[in-house]
Amino acid sequence: KRMKTWVLITTILLSTPEKDFSGVVIHEFDNEIACDIELKKQQNVNVLFSDIFEVKVDSRCEEKK
Repeated sequence: KRMKTWVLITTILLSTPEKDFSGVVIHEFDNEIACDIELKKQQNVNVLFSDIFEVKVDSRCEEKK
C-alpha cells in the first residue's frame, strides 16, 4: 500500500485599492500528523493597514491527490 502524501498549503493575499496580489507556498509531508503539527505553528493573519492595504494569510492541510 502506497503512503499518502499530505500538503500544507499557505495562501497569501495582499489587497491594495489598485490591485490584488496573491501567492501560494506548498510543503509536502509523509503523513497527516506531520502536516497538522506544522499547521499548528502557522498563524492565520488578516491585517488591515488604515484602509490602504490588507494582508491575509491562510494555511490548511490537504491530502495530495
